[in-house]
Order: sequence, then structure tokens, then C-alpha cells
Amino acid sequence: MTTISTPSQLKRYKNTLMFFSIVSIVLGVITIGKAVVDKEYMLFFNIPLLVILPINFYREMKLIHSIAFDTTTLYFTSENKPMAKIGLDQIRSITIGRFDGIHRINLIKSADPVKRIYFKTSLGYPFNFSKKDKVIYALRDAIEAYKKLLDDDYEDEVQITRVANGMAR
Repeated sequence: MTTISTPSQLKRYKNTLMFFSIVSIVLGVITIGKAVVDKEYMLFFNIPLLVILPINFYREMKLIHSIAFDTTTLYFTSENKPMAKIGLDQIRSITIGRFDGIHRINLIKSADPVKRIYFKTSLGYPFNFSKKDKVIYALRDAIEAYKKLLDDDYEDEVQITRVANGMAR
């Protein structure tokens, strides 16, 4: 079994997001105080950013899962929830993350409460993406191999994206 992110990494990531949320809220309160006391009302334009960041961090904390996979199954769990599993043939695609490094697994049929599975490979993702993306590509390869094993007529759906990314085999 290949592990992409462990529950301990997930907890560390969530604690870091909580820290940045608290820092953002404190900066927002300081900015409001400075704007009122010093009558620098232009500082109020920073307030939406300092409110949106903690909300976004909180939303991300609820979505992130720790995941692992083998040749047939993807295992995922969130904090304080039991391990769930889904067959690799039920995965439509994997979207490699945005600037914050949160990746998304899109499912063909939504599992019970989950339509997409979000995960993060490491806390310092933008700075070590070349090492961490190899694991994601291994998951993509495992998905394709499993789908080919189940269906002889299956064709590689992501070949065009591999060519576009310069990763053609």
C-alpha cells in the first residue's frame, strides 16, 4: 500500500491552518483598531481579506482527507472518522492542486457523503512539488492500470494531458 498523506500529517496540516486563521483574525482586529483610532479609513479595505482567509482556512480543514492506495482500492479518512474505501475504477480524474497544493480526486459516482476527495501531499507543497507529484502520478498510473485490467477496450483518457504536460511515455 502506498500512503500519500497520513493522519498525523493531516492533523499537523489542520493545526497549521488553525494557526494562520488565528493570526489572520488578530490582524483583522488590529487593523480595525488602527483604522478607528488613527482615522485611517483606507485600512478598512483590508478587512474583507482578513475575514475571507479564516473562512477559507476553515472550509479547507473540513475537506482535507488522508489517503492511501493499493492496486485496486483508494483508502481515505478524515480526522475522527473511520477509514473509507473506494475502488480505483470509481475515480474519474485527479486534479493537481492550486497554489495551496490541495489536490482533488473526482469520483464517477459519489460515495455516500463524498463527491470529491481533497488531499494535500505535504505542508510545504509549492516548494517540493516535483517529489510529491510523483506519488500523484503513481496513483494516476494505478487507476489507469486497474481500469485496463477490468476492461480490455479501455483507452487512456489522460494521454492528451500527458502530452500537453510534456510527460508522454
